[in-house]
Amino acid sequence: MQKEPLLRRSGLASAIVNRIISLAPGVYALLKGLARRRAGTDPVTMFLKDPGSFYDLLLWYYKDPTTAMFIFRNLFIKPLAEYLGLYEKVDDLARAAREGCEELLKFISSSKPSVELDELGICVVDEKVPSAAGGGGGGRKASYVLPSRLTASLVEGTW
Repeated sequence: MQKEPLLRRSGLASAIVNRIISLAPGVYALLKGLARRRAGTDPVTMFLKDPGSFYDLLLWYYKDPTTAMFIFRNLFIKPLAEYLGLYEKVDDLARAAREGCEELLKFISSSKPSVELDELGICVVDEKVPSAAGGGGGGRKASYVLPSRLTASLVEGTW
């Protein structure tokens, strides 16, 4: 079995896994099976790489937007908000994450400019090379960029 990169299993990822296991025993195993079949990875990594597609997976499985959003918000977004110190912006963070990587990274950058996005491991397809991939909520295409490149684009005003 291939090991996950250290970044994926430290800090934010651990907070998410701990939350799922403590609040919803058994749900992690269910989501793990779904994510493995759909994306070939575990649910936390899928969420971190492509939150919009992960939300779509929840929506597909539960077939109810209320249930899908409840799980997405409470088991994945809340630990992210706590990790970032954005407790009062959980709903906005959930909306941005559901839209996909670009919206999520823009929201985090605008809400918490002091956060080093590179350290989070969110929306990174490859640690060295950004690539374009389909994803995001609502069937729209999202191009994934390294957080550092997004930050540079925001600072330069080229976004």
